[in-house]
Amino acid sequence: SFALGMIAAHRGEYAAASEAFVESQLLAHQRGERLAEFSALEHRVMLELNQENYGCAASLAEELADIGTRVRPGASRPLESRRTRAATRRRGSPPRVHCSP
Repeated sequence: SFALGMIAAHRGEYAAASEAFVESQLLAHQRGERLAEFSALEHRVMLELNQENYGCAASLAEELADIGTRVRPGASRPLESRRTRAATRRRGSPPRVHCSP
């Protein structure tokens, strides 16, 4: 499903891409594959940023930072910081929102 998400994102089919990345993230979580879970969520953040859904991107970036600490402690800090800054740029600090798949 990760590969399907990549293909859909490349085609500009953001809803299908997000759905595929959510599925990929859930499967990775169930299998305990933290790096794959992190990667799927990272792509969801980028999709939301590309669509200027900054509140959703910021919420997902917080989740990304949490998963990143389980991949390798401290590994996600530089990435999460950039994603959070990108998500809040020009919009102020958006409220925490639930992102639908």
